[in-house]
Amino acid sequence: MNRPEENEASNERNQDSGMLLGQPVSTMTNEAPAITRRTPPMPPWLFALLAMLLVLATELVIEHFAWRSAVNDEKSSVHERLFTVRARLEGVINANLLLVHGLTAVISAQPDIDQHGFTRIARGLVDERHALRNIAGAPGMVVSLMYPMAGNEAALGMNYLNDPSQGAAARRVMETGRAVVAGPLTLRQGGVGIVAREPVYVPASTPGERPRFWGLVSAVIDADQLYRLAELKAAEPKLRLAIRGTDGTGAKGPVFYGDPAVFEQTPITKEVSLPGGSWQLAAIPAAGWGKAADALWLIRLLGLLAGLAAGAMAWRLALGTRALSKTVARLRTLLGTIPDLVWMKDPEGVYLSCNPRFEAFFGAAEAAIVGKTDHAFVPAELADFFREKDKAAILAAGPSINEEWVTFASDGHRELLETIKTPVFDQTGKLLGVLGIARDITERKQSAERINGLIRVYAVLSGINEAIVRQRDRDSLFRESCRIAVEVGGFRMAWLGMADTGTGEVRPQAHAGVVDGYLDRLHISLGDDEHGRGPTGTALRQGHHVVCNDIAGDPRMAPWREAALALGYRASAALPIKVGGQVRGTFNLYAERPDFFDDAELHLLDELALDISFALDYMETEAQARQAEEALREQEAFFRLIAENMGDMVAVLDLNGRRLYNSPSYRALFGDPDALKGTDSFAEIHPDDRDLVRQVFLRTVETSVGERVNFRFVLATGDVREMESQGGVIRGPAGTVERVVVVSRDITERKHMEDEIRQLNAELEERVRQRTAELAAVNKELETFTYSVSHDLKAPLRGIDGYSRLLLEDHLGQLDEEGKLFLGNVRHGVDQMNQLIEDLLAYSRMERRDLRGMTLDLTRQIGGILAERQEELEAAGIVVRTDLSADTARADPDGLHMVLRNLLDNAIKFSRRSQPPAIEIRTSATPESTILSIKDNGIGFDMQFQERIFEIFQRLQRAEEYPGTGVGLAIVRKAMQRMGGRVWAESSPGQGATFYLELPK
Repeated sequence: MNRPEENEASNERNQDSGMLLGQPVSTMTNEAPAITRRTPPMPPWLFALLAMLLVLATELVIEHFAWRSAVNDEKSSVHERLFTVRARLEGVINANLLLVHGLTAVISAQPDIDQHGFTRIARGLVDERHALRNIAGAPGMVVSLMYPMAGNEAALGMNYLNDPSQGAAARRVMETGRAVVAGPLTLRQGGVGIVAREPVYVPASTPGERPRFWGLVSAVIDADQLYRLAELKAAEPKLRLAIRGTDGTGAKGPVFYGDPAVFEQTPITKEVSLPGGSWQLAAIPAAGWGKAADALWLIRLLGLLAGLAAGAMAWRLALGTRALSKTVARLRTLLGTIPDLVWMKDPEGVYLSCNPRFEAFFGAAEAAIVGKTDHAFVPAELADFFREKDKAAILAAGPSINEEWVTFASDGHRELLETIKTPVFDQTGKLLGVLGIARDITERKQSAERINGLIRVYAVLSGINEAIVRQRDRDSLFRESCRIAVEVGGFRMAWLGMADTGTGEVRPQAHAGVVDGYLDRLHISLGDDEHGRGPTGTALRQGHHVVCNDIAGDPRMAPWREAALALGYRASAALPIKVGGQVRGTFNLYAERPDFFDDAELHLLDELALDISFALDYMETEAQARQAEEALREQEAFFRLIAENMGDMVAVLDLNGRRLYNSPSYRALFGDPDALKGTDSFAEIHPDDRDLVRQVFLRTVETSVGERVNFRFVLATGDVREMESQGGVIRGPAGTVERVVVVSRDITERKHMEDEIRQLNAELEERVRQRTAELAAVNKELETFTYSVSHDLKAPLRGIDGYSRLLLEDHLGQLDEEGKLFLGNVRHGVDQMNQLIEDLLAYSRMERRDLRGMTLDLTRQIGGILAERQEELEAAGIVVRTDLSADTARADPDGLHMVLRNLLDNAIKFSRRSQPPAIEIRTSATPESTILSIKDNGIGFDMQFQERIFEIFQRLQRAEEYPGTGVGLAIVRKAMQRMGGRVWAESSPGQGATFYLELPK
């Protein structure tokens, strides 16, 4: 139940509604104080006039929107169809021009191509698949190559520069270095054609030179075949087409296709890009502009009738309510038949009336809507938006237009509405409310989006085609294609992948856009499994595009769905890339909204994939040609580099022995090498050696096997030079010997040196004999010294040892403590002196003895030394660890035994006080030697003394603490030197020492 004041306000609003929509006069007796003021009664004729004007105004608004919608729909339709026609026309032209460009690249690599080779290449270009009618090659601007030859014989021998009809275009190609398209023009052999002329340049033979102009390649594109492949006739039932711009002059050129009158009827135009110019493509609807709006006469008629009826009803309203009610019914019928939403609100936003279309929006009858605001039917945010637009119209005191997406409560569908809100005033200027009219523009908006999408994809296609012309390597083309797809085409992400049969997966090669590690987690399989049934894997196997317009719901995207949705991917398309007729990879595009890809876009994207495939085919062919040329140049450069920089003389001879080439090193003996070309290579050979050299030359030609020969050259000065030559052969394509290569070396000085060396050797042998005699005398003296030491020194030492022992055994009791101490010191000195003599004798013998190098078993050698010292090791509690990974070395058995014994004694002596004492013996191998190490954990030494410890009589510790003679390590180094090895040590104080032995294998 409404409160009394609410009912009163509702009645006042209903009275306003009745006034606006034609309610009986009796409902208008009370007026809302906030909206109207009391005025004298309105004359019947004025009331009728206002009603008629209101209806006519409504009709004009409705008619305006209907007309504008019809015209926009016509333009959108023509734009969309003309865009497709332009794309097909440019695609066919570019495809044929790329074929011509590929032919020029082949001729550039093979400038000496003949008619047979030209026919073999051109045969695959002039067939029913393409619009090419014939192709001519004009080296030096004179036509000498033609395919097909039949019917075109008259063109052979034609000089383009002298031809009055083609000379200007040919000169433009030669001067600019760029392709030029001429025509359409009538051909001599009949029909109409478009002539594409492209220059051909041969790469420079040497670095720094400019490419050489070879001539032109001229191709005739059959105009009728071009129009057929571009499907121009298929578009004419819907469009009237015309094209102008003969010879690429664009809008300034004459019309050569279609009705010229099209350009006088405000057509939609598109530029068709050509090398060196463009054509202008124009279209209007087949029935002309405005035909789709002819149906507006019904709205005008209904509006006029409704206006007249409203006027009549308003007139009769003054006479009676029955006639007025009929007029209201008619007006409501009119409002119920139009497809727009119509409603009326009071200044406070309360609904006064609406038509049935508006009822569907709120999902309620008019009776339930009237008297309420937007907040009763839509969310608060949307209701506030509606109210702001109402206020904007009131403040503007005129119509306010906006677009908004709304959801109909009746069935839940969404529409994009173009809304006009107009304030309504009475005859005194008093605001009565806001009239709203909304039209569904969803389809029009979608058409515009489709056109924008096609424009975007076409821009991608054009950009990538330009990149194909610019780029010369595959990776750069891949990166540029992905970049253009994202930056120009508006795709969220693009990547290009190639199949890797080695890993069985698709390997991404380039990408652009939002990636964030997505490609690292793809793992797309080449097989028919879960990771190979997605769009990319399916496109690879089946060879056609595969589209996923709903990543969120498509089961094929299950392995990648979560990551794709997280990055904003909602739709994708995989386009197969073919090389040599085989699918090698895919171009993958990702969009950020579902249902992104339609048939028109996919048609253009397929052309894009074909263009990339053609570019890869061309790059592969071009790369093979470049590799072959580069290999040939490298071989020639390598030969010249060797021949021109080596000291030896290099000559290339024909089969008669005449010189074809002589290297610069010939200059020293024979003067200018170029002057020797064509001369007899045997003329300068000493007469006594000439027949020998000639026989060797003939055998080389006969057997293909070069021989080394020594002979004498007689120079122009009469000097004779000793030469050493080695021959070789150069074979032709058939495998036969065609040339003989001779490398000669002047060995005159070497011969002189050999003679000198022989003389020096004789003198050296005499010196060695004398030195040997001197060494024998020294060794004799050394043996005498050794004998003296062993007998003369040891004899008194034995006496001291004997007498001191007798004192110790027989008279010890007669000695006091001091005497016993003195006797002990004597005994200790005798032992130490005896050990020193033995070490000196061992060192002397090591210097004189002959050491035998033989392969020894290190395991056995080390085992024997350890066995000798077993008791001493156990007594000292020393732990010995061995790791003998390398078990052989080449050495003298006795010499190595002495070295190992001295090093082991050294390790035992200096590690005896460690807790616990330990010794490690290890071996390792290098390619040339065996390394043996003996490591202890004893007192160590400072590395600044590492050389000193190997010198005789040099000690780092006092003899009282660590007894010894200072000869042991000197013996070790002397023995290793004699056995062809070396010894060194590594240590630090308190950290033990490691001694290394390196012995040859």
